[in-house]
Amino acid sequence: MSNLEMMSIKAIIELGLALVGLIVSFVAIWQSRKSIKLTEQSIRDANRPYVGISIESIDTVYFEKFIVFKNHGNSSAKLKSLEFKNDTSNLDFIKNNMQSLVGGTIMPGLKFTSSIDSEFKNLIQIEICYEGLDKVTYSEVFNIKTDMSSDLLWERHTLSSDDKVATAIKLGAQSIAKTLK
Repeated sequence: MSNLEMMSIKAIIELGLALVGLIVSFVAIWQSRKSIKLTEQSIRDANRPYVGISIESIDTVYFEKFIVFKNHGNSSAKLKSLEFKNDTSNLDFIKNNMQSLVGGTIMPGLKFTSSIDSEFKNLIQIEICYEGLDKVTYSEVFNIKTDMSSDLLWERHTLSSDDKVATAIKLGAQSIAKTLK
């Protein structure tokens, strides 16, 4: 084999190795950019507001239900709009479709509650739009099942020696202890 043939084979091998190195570098850069974007998205998701709407039941001397608006996220949320998707005109416990919340800010961990008639057992559908500190707007629809606790049992023990005041105090203390657990 001549020197010229050896040079050309050597040049082809070197060129091939250079191309492989170049391709590996491009793949590594692409993978790094993808990883950075995923990390940035994870940071945004971890620090954004998450406003949820649910039903809360409290069993004290009386059984009561509340609709709860709570920010479960790690940053504040400014409520942009609140819309009931079903007819609320016959629901006296929903005044003005709760529009007093719109425009307000819900800090992380803060919740607002409103009483609901304990006998009301229909589905309430609410669309809520809120904005985070980064000016990103989030929109979610919640289907609130108001009869979730309708077949759960709760019990109250009374002693025949207790008067009404003592019974009420004991039941209230029991309910507070249950709520704090």
